[in-house]
This record gives sequence, C-alpha cells and structure tokens, in this order.
Amino acid sequence: MTLKRRSMGAPGPETAARAAETARIGMDEGEIEALARYMDELLDFADRLADAPTGEIGDAPSSGEAREDVVIPSDVRSSVLEAAHSRRDSFFVVPRILDEREDS
Repeated sequence: MTLKRRSMGAPGPETAARAAETARIGMDEGEIEALARYMDELLDFADRLADAPTGEIGDAPSSGEAREDVVIPSDVRSSVLEAAHSRRDSFFVVPRILDEREDS
C-alpha cells in the first residue's frame, strides 16, 4: 500500500516549528511559514513522483560484476585518536548538545 500525503493533509506551521526545534534551528514566524510552504511543495513533488507511470521501465543494466568482499587489515585507530580534540582511553569526548528533558 502506498501512503499518499494528500490523505494526511498539508504540513502546517506547527509541523515546521517542530522540525526547526528538533534541528535546533532558531526561526522567526515568517521563516516557519516559509518552511511549512516548502515542506508542502516537497510533499506534492513526492506525490507526483509516486504517481509517475513506471510499469514499462525495466531494471537498470548491471554496471559490472561485484568484487569479492575481502578484509584488509588496517591500523588507523591510534592516528585517528591522536587527531581527536579530546579523548578518554579509546573514545572521543564530545560536548553534550542534548538536554535532559523528555519530549512528548
């Protein structure tokens, strides 16, 4: 079953504001309205793609044979860790960017 966006309605400013908040992007009311319109246009385009007749289109020709999957030993761990801004043992240490609140 293909889910059509038309049955779900257009994304409104609330959806756009939530997307901006999730991405931690500060947007004013005008930018949120513009994002909501853009999201609506994007979903319309996805619907048009889903409706495109593809019944007569065959599989793409193979571009060649797949290579054998071979494990190649690599010892880059120490050089990668040396390049880290901050590390503890064999782990990168990064600043916390997410808060402790629970979203509903």
